[in-house]
Amino acid sequence: MRRHGRRAAGAALLASLTSLAFGQEAPCDAAHASACRDLGIKYETGKGVARDAARAAELYRQACEAQDALGCFRLGLLYEAGNGVGEDLARAASLYEQACQGGLAQGCAYTGDMYVRGAGVAADPGKAAAFYVKACDANNAGGCHQLAALYEEGQGVEKDLARAAALYEKACQGGLGASCSSAGEMFTSGAGVPQDLARAATLYTKGCEKKDHVSCERAGQNTSVAEGLAEGRKAKASCAKVVKLLRPALFAVRPVLNDESLEAYESLERCAWQEGFFQTAAIVAAKKIVAGDRYVKSPGDLPRALMRLGSFQDADEARIELQKDHPRDPDLKTVEAWLACQKGDYPSCLDLSNEAVALALASPPAAGPHAPELRARFVRAHAYFFLTQLPEVKTEIAALDALARKLPSEQARLSQLRKDAAFAEKWGVSALWSYQEQVSLGTYHLFKNEPDAHGGSLFSLTLLNFSQGDRELRFELRIPGLTETITESAFLQKAEMKKLELTPPLRLDFDTRRVTEPRQVQLELRLTEPSASGSIVILERSLKVNLLPRNYLPLARKVAQDSERRTYENIAAWITPNTAAVEKLITAAKARAPRATFAGEQAETRPQVKAIWDELQARGMSYVMDPSVLAGEGAYQRIRLPDDVLETGNAQCLEGSILFATLLEAIGLRPLLVMVPGHAFVGWYPSEKDGVEDGSPFFLETTMVHDKPFDDALKAAAKTYREDVTPSNLKSGEAVVLDLSVLQRQGIYASPR
Repeated sequence: MRRHGRRAAGAALLASLTSLAFGQEAPCDAAHASACRDLGIKYETGKGVARDAARAAELYRQACEAQDALGCFRLGLLYEAGNGVGEDLARAASLYEQACQGGLAQGCAYTGDMYVRGAGVAADPGKAAAFYVKACDANNAGGCHQLAALYEEGQGVEKDLARAAALYEKACQGGLGASCSSAGEMFTSGAGVPQDLARAATLYTKGCEKKDHVSCERAGQNTSVAEGLAEGRKAKASCAKVVKLLRPALFAVRPVLNDESLEAYESLERCAWQEGFFQTAAIVAAKKIVAGDRYVKSPGDLPRALMRLGSFQDADEARIELQKDHPRDPDLKTVEAWLACQKGDYPSCLDLSNEAVALALASPPAAGPHAPELRARFVRAHAYFFLTQLPEVKTEIAALDALARKLPSEQARLSQLRKDAAFAEKWGVSALWSYQEQVSLGTYHLFKNEPDAHGGSLFSLTLLNFSQGDRELRFELRIPGLTETITESAFLQKAEMKKLELTPPLRLDFDTRRVTEPRQVQLELRLTEPSASGSIVILERSLKVNLLPRNYLPLARKVAQDSERRTYENIAAWITPNTAAVEKLITAAKARAPRATFAGEQAETRPQVKAIWDELQARGMSYVMDPSVLAGEGAYQRIRLPDDVLETGNAQCLEGSILFATLLEAIGLRPLLVMVPGHAFVGWYPSEKDGVEDGSPFFLETTMVHDKPFDDALKAAAKTYREDVTPSNLKSGEAVVLDLSVLQRQGIYASPR
C-alpha cells in the first residue's frame, strides 16, 4: 500500500512536471479548484480555446463548490450578465457573498453593490456598508470608494463628510482615479475637511495619472486659473483671454470666494462686465454676498447683472433684499430707477435717479473713476430723454463726458446718447428701434404687429416728439424681394411718445423653399413727414438681417455672451399634421390599426400608435445620430420638417420625435415632446379606454423604430422619463415637457406656407 501511494505521488509529480514542460492543463477536480477556475477563464475569454461561456460557467461552478472564492465570483458575474447561463441576480448576489466569505475583497465590494442597487436582494444600504467595510479593510479601492459615497450621502450610515474624504483618499492611493477627483473636490470645497487647494491639486494630478478624465479636467483648470491670474495682472490685460481662462475653471477648482481666491474672482468680474458675460458677473456678485459684507464693494452688482440678463423681477427682489442692509447705496437706488424706466414710468425713474445721483455725490470714492455717479447719471439722462427734456439731457451729457474719460468702456454708450440727442435737436423728433437680426422663415409667421405676441414683432419703433407743436409722421418698412412694404402713420402731440410693432407680410409670390442656406438681406426703413412741398425724409436706413431657411428651428435666444433663453416652444411650429405626405402615411398605417380605423381618443390609443410604428418600421425608417442636437451649440438648429423626414426615411432623435408628434396629432391624439440633455422623445395622453387610472401619459423612444418592437420602445422611454424628468431637473430646466396642443392654442403653430 505504501508502495502504491508512492507510485500515485510519483504519477502526480510526473503529470505536474509534464504540464510545466509541455504546457498541458493541470487536472480540474475537487483537489484542483484553481485549475477549474483558470480553465473557466480561458473558455470565458477565448484564450487558447474556442470561447464557450456555458462551459466556463460549469468550470466556475466546480471551482466554487471546491471553495475557490474567485471561481464563485466569476460565476456570479456570468449570472448577473446572463452570459452562458440564464440571468439570475439573486444567484449572482449569493455567489458574490460566498466569494466575500472566502476572503475575496472584490466579492465583498460586489455584494455591497447588489445591496445598494437592490439587485437580486432587497435594497439595504446598511448591509451594503458592512460589505464595503470588509472590502475596504482588505484594501479594495472600489469598496473604499463606494463606502465613501455612502458616508457622503448618509445612506446606511450616519453622514460623515470627513470619513468620506478619508475613504476617497485611501481609494485614490489604491489606484482608483475617480476617487482622486472625488477626494480633490472635497478638499476644494472644504466639505467635511479644511479647504486645502494644494492638497486638492495633488489629488487631481494623481487621478489624471490614473487616466481619470475628471481629475485631468480639474488639473487643467488649476493651470487655467494660474494663467488667468497672470493675464489679469498685466497693465494691458486682454479681458477676452481672462474670461476664457477663468470661466468656468475658477468655479470648478476655486468654488468658494475667500481671501485666497478674491483676486481671481475680481479679475473675472471686471472682465465679465467688459466682455458682456453678465451671467458670470451675476454669479461672482452672488458669491461675494455669500462670502460676507467685507467682500461686497458694490451691492448693486447682482441686480445690475440680473437686469442685463432681462431678469427684471429677480433684479427687483435682489435689490429690495440688499437695500435692507445698504439703504444709502447709490447703485441700488440706480437699479430701482432703471426698473421704473423699464416699466415706462419715466417721472418715477427721474425722481429715483435724482436720489441716486445725490447718494453717489455724498460718498465719492477716495480715488479713481466715480462709477456709481456715472451709472446714476446715465439713468437720469435716459429719463430726461423720454420725458423730452432735451436741455437737461445735454447737461447730463456734459457731466457724463467728464466722468467717462476715466472709464473708456463707457464711451460707446455715451456716444450713442450724443447721437440720439443731436438727432432729436435737429429734427424735433426721435426714432429709436430694435429688430430681429436673425430671422427663420419657419417662425416668421409668428411675428405679429403687437407687443404681446409669442414671437414679438420683426421691428419695434419708439417715436418721441421734442417739438413745441404736433407732428404727423409716416413710417415705411420692408425687405426688398421678400416682404411687402408696411406703412404706419403716427400723429404725435407735444412731448408724446408712441410705440409701434411692425412686421411686413411676406410677398405672395415669395416661395420660402427657394431659401436653402442662410443669406443676408436688407431691412429698409424710412421715416418721413408730409409738408406743403412734399414729404420730408427724416430718416432712411438699411439694416442687415440674417435670413435663415424654413428648416432652421430657433431653440434659444441669446441674452448675453454666456447666457441663452430657451425657446423650445417654437417646436410647435414644426408640427404639420395636414400635409399630403403625412396624410399618405396615415392612410397606409390605417390598415394596421384596429378595425382599420384611427379613432383618436375615442378608442384605446396604444394599438393606434403601434400601427403607425409598424408602418414606419416596414418602410425602413432609421435613426441617424446627430451629436449637435440639443448640445447648446447655437440658438438655431437645422431640423427637417416631417415631410422631408418621411421622404428620406431617416431622422435624428428630435426630428423623429417631431415626426411622431405630428402623426399622433393627425390621428386625434394630444402629443407631448420631452427634452432632456442630448436627447428628445415623444409622448401622448391616454384615453379612457386605455385604463390608466391617473391619466399618466405614455412615452415612446422613437430612435428604436428601425428594428425594435413597439413595447420595447415604450419601456425604454418610460425608463428615461423616470430617471431624467425629475422635479429638480424640471425646475432647473435640464428637462422640459412640451404639451404641443397647449402651445398651439397659445398661437404657436406651423407656417401655412
